[in-house]
Amino acid sequence: MDLALKKEEKYLLLTLSEHNLNKSNCDIIEKEIVKSYRVDGNANYILELKELESISTDLSNLLKKINRVCENESGILVLVTAIDLAADFMELELENATILPTVEEAIEAVFMNEMENDFGFDLEQSDEYDD
Repeated sequence: MDLALKKEEKYLLLTLSEHNLNKSNCDIIEKEIVKSYRVDGNANYILELKELESISTDLSNLLKKINRVCENESGILVLVTAIDLAADFMELELENATILPTVEEAIEAVFMNEMENDFGFDLEQSDEYDD
């Protein structure tokens, strides 16, 4: 499996250059995320899946696990993917996952999430400016 990891202070970027992910690929990804969470306390994950052609059951289950960790730890899961797979990811009903077209936008989403957490502000639940 072609997997590149980039660990930063606020997030872990996993770039996968695979067309399909099977159980063993998903197990490797899960181990890297668990290691990042346990060692660095990181709960912000960016998965770059631009080469991906389909979503396997194993990948679906993995994304749901990662999403739960992110939700519980006020982190964020950002999927960077081609437009044609975005709808397939939305069907997985990953409530707090974000789907974006570029890694740069994904990194910005992580920092926005961190700022919201720091200030105790939730854009989706705030109606302060709704009149």
